[in-house]
Amino acid sequence: MNQSRQISRNLSFAIAIFTFLCAVYLLSYSGVFHSGDEIYYVQNALNYLNGSTDNPGKGGPFVLALSVVSLAVQLIDHVGAIQALFLLNIPVTAMTACFIFLLGVELGYDRRAAVLVALLFGLTTPAWVYSKALFREPWAAAGLIAALYFAVRFRKNRSFFSLTLAAACSAIAVTTRTTTSVVLPFLLLYTLAAILETRRATPQRRIRRVPLLLFALLLIGLAAANIGLVVDQYRPLAPKLLQVLTYAKALSGILASPGRGLLIYTPVLVMSLVGLYPFYRRHRREALVICGSFVVYVLMLAAYLKWWGGWGWGPRFLLPFLPYLMLPIIAIVQIVLIEKRMLWAGVLLVALGTLGGVIQLTGVVVGPSMPAFNLDDPQLTFDLSSAPLAWRLAVWDPGSLDVAWLHLQGKPAVAISILAPTLLLVALSAGILFYDRRPTHTTRREALLLISALVLCLATSAWSLHQYSRGDLRYTTPDGFREALRYVLDHATEDEILIVVRNKYEPGPYITYYDGSRVQDPHIYRSRVYNECKIDCLPYDEAISDEWLVRPDHLDWPNRIRSRYKSIWVIAVNDGSEETRLVEEAIGASANSVVCQSTSPEVRLCMYSN
Repeated sequence: MNQSRQISRNLSFAIAIFTFLCAVYLLSYSGVFHSGDEIYYVQNALNYLNGSTDNPGKGGPFVLALSVVSLAVQLIDHVGAIQALFLLNIPVTAMTACFIFLLGVELGYDRRAAVLVALLFGLTTPAWVYSKALFREPWAAAGLIAALYFAVRFRKNRSFFSLTLAAACSAIAVTTRTTTSVVLPFLLLYTLAAILETRRATPQRRIRRVPLLLFALLLIGLAAANIGLVVDQYRPLAPKLLQVLTYAKALSGILASPGRGLLIYTPVLVMSLVGLYPFYRRHRREALVICGSFVVYVLMLAAYLKWWGGWGWGPRFLLPFLPYLMLPIIAIVQIVLIEKRMLWAGVLLVALGTLGGVIQLTGVVVGPSMPAFNLDDPQLTFDLSSAPLAWRLAVWDPGSLDVAWLHLQGKPAVAISILAPTLLLVALSAGILFYDRRPTHTTRREALLLISALVLCLATSAWSLHQYSRGDLRYTTPDGFREALRYVLDHATEDEILIVVRNKYEPGPYITYYDGSRVQDPHIYRSRVYNECKIDCLPYDEAISDEWLVRPDHLDWPNRIRSRYKSIWVIAVNDGSEETRLVEEAIGASANSVVCQSTSPEVRLCMYSN
């Protein structure tokens, strides 16, 4: 087959996979915060826009992308910046699946096998759940699989361009998640082995390899520097290794515990173990890169003090390696689907894939129960009640599904104007993906369909954001909040600060800070409850970084901000709760004067002057 036609054929499949997964992810999109970590990244992104350097470089390209999207959305009316930001990981996760497909084809597997494994990654692993969250792990996953793809391309064509792209993708992964530096030595050794191959090499070709070798050595130096940062971050490594039982428990928790086990939340990875040997027989170097980097990373993660990862769906810290672990499955699919052997493996793959899809579906649509999501105690990860299906099904409530097209206004109500076009896009993209194509090249009709699907994907996203800006979300603004906010907008000055106190989840109220100097900014930063308020956020501040979740025994934060502002405005929602009362008492403890009024039974507005 002509090489250009083959590339065209592969690209059309990749675009079809991308469009289909984006459509599915738009259907499960929620557009609301689930974790304080997400708010941290948004605040850090605002630092870039406001010139703050409180946390320089934290999050790397991920936070930079958040900043760019925030800046772009400010130019568009009727679109919430936070809602737009929550779209960011959708194309990134879909693109990761595309690279799995492209890498599978590059390694010589049938396109049908590669397509199936790409879809398994997108729909039966925690990647689906994290596509609707604002975490940096999806970016690291995309960077790692893209780096391996371009490294394989470089091994075949010795193209400096492929090597440069591999280095760039590695940089994206490492700067986004520093711990992924453990993969770099394996990728660099893989690349170095390709450079040093001398079979059939003329003297002229050997000379041309000198710049490539120098470039690879430079990357090795950069990798060593990053690994130094990782080792410094994981200082408990040595003492943890000495505690053999503790270390073994951490390993078992990472791999097989009910609350965070990799094999529990991603059962399809059992097929990776089955397919590892046939994959190794065909691609030894690639198998060594996958196994070596994964083993080193898991051993290092087990030595981390907080190996269970806090808030997350399954092993969040292992998400960057999921694309690597999916590659051996292609070998099994090739044997079953193309070579018609090992049919028992095909039956097992279907069963595990179905189970994995159900597990991810519960994580996607059921409203998050924060105490279960945020496992602060590692002992909870070994509790059967923490298993993905156990507590998810226990809190099942059709009226609180974590999807944006279902909003609550006294009772569940489906936003047909959003759901209908999204379902249409899913059906259209699925039809394009499974369309009976020519095996040799992409026809004009197929190209037109692919372009139309991409345009419809963008149009559906824009239409949904426009509808959400009109209040078509399940969370509605409490009566009286808009009046209180409007009063603050009209009267606040640059030396004052607004604090919104609201009950987000137990054990206390959740506070949102707004800087008086930017309170006149009309651009929208939507929060979990106040999806209609138009106000800008205060840049992330180290002095109050630990005070997002306010507890009765941790209420000294007003003293740290009182010296910075002349007055403190407080809008308290659900007035009368014990937690809200404690927060108001802490703010007003040393105020010279307090003026309060209730704008509704749920909302109370106070001004505390120093």
